Amino acid sequence: MIYLATVLVLGHALTEMVAIAHQFQVDLLGVNCCDFGAAKTAISFFKTVSKLPLMVYPNAGFPNEQGKYPIQSKMFCENLKPFISEERVKIVGGCCGTTPQYIQELIGSETPKIN
Repeated sequence: MIYLATVLVLGHALTEMVAIAHQFQVDLLGVNCCDFGAAKTAISFFKTVSKLPLMVYPNAGFPNEQGKYPIQSKMFCENLKPFISEERVKIVGGCCGTTPQYIQELIGSETPKIN
């Protein structure tokens, strides 16, 4: 779900998405395939309008002409750490441009939390 500020790419507001999610009694709210700035905006917004657990699956940026993604695994892990320390963020991972190496580094850099 790529979005700009508090509006999804298809034009739907995050407030609309949250209302629909609550209507269908979803188990958590989350974002995926977005940059870290957009993820931060969405998670901050979700925390103000919902008490549901949260999920973050950002991407590794947009590929260049050679198909390489600009955010390497170490930087990805550093950018994801603030989300891991958020009490309500229960699931983290990676979308486009990430590989199993990214997730392995993430697991190796943090003690998994179970709550």
